[in-house]
Amino acid sequence: MPDIVVFDLDGTLAHTAPDLIAAMNRAFVEVGLPPVAAQKVQPVFTPNIRALMERLVAGAFPLADIEALYQRFLDIYGGAVCVETKAFPGVREALSTLEHRGVRLAVCTSKRQDHARAIIAGLGLAPFFSAVCGRDTFAWRKPDPRALLSTIAAAGGDPRRAVMVGDSRPDADMAQGAGIPCLLFPFGYSAVPVESLAAAAVVPDWASLVDAVDLVDQAAGKASS
Repeated sequence: MPDIVVFDLDGTLAHTAPDLIAAMNRAFVEVGLPPVAAQKVQPVFTPNIRALMERLVAGAFPLADIEALYQRFLDIYGGAVCVETKAFPGVREALSTLEHRGVRLAVCTSKRQDHARAIIAGLGLAPFFSAVCGRDTFAWRKPDPRALLSTIAAAGGDPRRAVMVGDSRPDADMAQGAGIPCLLFPFGYSAVPVESLAAAAVVPDWASLVDAVDLVDQAAGKASS
């Protein structure tokens, strides 16, 4: 098994969209915009809520005021990050298996660090992780490879024996830039089919993750020998 596995959060460890959309809609209502139905948002959903807001309110709200609206969203979301958010099926079992096999675990996300840590704690997953790092933890953020390498360092891991697990292009690009193999789930928040991204493998579900981590680590070991 590898020395460390680093996970994305949104769409990888947990289905966070319901709470993100709820907070966004509360911010919309405060400025007189109509809330957007979750089923309308889901096909175009991205955890990059600022970009999502711009897309949803185009023509109905001054773009110059989007930043203030986004900051209000962050305030609202900070008080309700783990209401409807749920870990995906099999997460706890897979993390427990990896931990028992001596693998360090960490999180590298585009979320603010305080939000990410609150979610991990709210889901009861905090004891599994040696580090939970967000967009404001370091001077650089995802998809900059240094965000991944810094997360590995914060967790005390070895980047030569690391695996990244995510669900979208930023995860794949970040891992590729760091020279670290990446596994992708197909059920997350990717704007394109994950099969089209630079990944070592696409893993169908969390029940298959441990075997996939083992296989990609073995492949990496053979390639470096």
